Amino acid sequence: MSLPLTSPPYSLFVLIPTSTFDSLLCQSFFGSLTPVVCEKMVCGQKNQTTYQIDVPLPFVGHPFILLFRAFNARNVSVLALYRAKHADDKSSLPFVFLCPPPESIIREGDRAFVFCNPHRLEHSLETCLENPFKKGAFEGTKSVSDTTVPY
Repeated sequence: MSLPLTSPPYSLFVLIPTSTFDSLLCQSFFGSLTPVVCEKMVCGQKNQTTYQIDVPLPFVGHPFILLFRAFNARNVSVLALYRAKHADDKSSLPFVFLCPPPESIIREGDRAFVFCNPHRLEHSLETCLENPFKKGAFEGTKSVSDTTVPY
């Protein structure tokens, strides 16, 4: 008996559908970089790997694009959100939200999947990403404080 793809093990990212691998196999036949990218995401590359972190509190209640830009400016790639269950979207379980639209509002309890160097991530979280927002360079925008990130 097979479980529907909307069942808890799939939505919690505990199980991965076999059709995912079929798709990757087809893509790897036509694109030589697909297997390399998959390997680097799973196994890591040059001291970089995928982490799941709590979203810094200053980003809660703000659009996803602010989180994405702040992390991207510090060479940390945000891959997805791990959404906490919430009454607004009638979710009874947490779920993985891949490629959230820029206007998606970050909620309390959300976590982020990021790909980066652990030292860069630790430094960014301890310094600039925990600081409150300040007015951005363009009207109506916000930014976080600027700090240099060691290599």
